[in-house]
Amino acid sequence: KKKASFKKVVQIYFFNFSIFFSLLSSLNFDIGVYLSARNKNSMSQTGYEKWNIDAVSDWVVSNLKLTQYSQRFKDMSIDGSILDHITEEDLINDLDIKVRLHRIKILEGIKRLKESKLTRDDEGAESVSIPSSLGGRFDT
Repeated sequence: KKKASFKKVVQIYFFNFSIFFSLLSSLNFDIGVYLSARNKNSMSQTGYEKWNIDAVSDWVVSNLKLTQYSQRFKDMSIDGSILDHITEEDLINDLDIKVRLHRIKILEGIKRLKESKLTRDDEGAESVSIPSSLGGRFDT
C-alpha cells in the first residue's frame, strides 16, 4: 500500500509540474509579446535626438531589423544626437557595414526619423514618445 501511495504522489507531482511549466511557458510568451508591443509603441519616431546609446541600438534592432549591427552602434557610442550626422562613409569606415543595402536601410531609417520629426514639429506636438530604454513618454 505504501508503494501505491508513493507512486500516486509522484504521478500527481509530475502532472502538476508539467501543468506548471506549460503555464509558465505560455506566460513567458505572453510577456514577450507584451514587451515587444510596448517597445514598438513607445519607440515613436520623434524626439530621437534625445535617445541614448541603448535607445539607438534598440531602434536598429526593432525598427530596422538589423540586429547584427546593434553592438557596433553601441561600441561607437552612437546616440540620437549623432544620427543626423551619419553618412554612408561613416557606415563603411567607422561601423564597418559592408552590405550596401544595409547601409541604405540605415540611412533611409534616419531619413524617416528626420521627416517624422519635421511633421511633428509642424503639427505643434505637445509630447513625444521615446524608446522605453529612456523611460517612455515625456512632455515638452
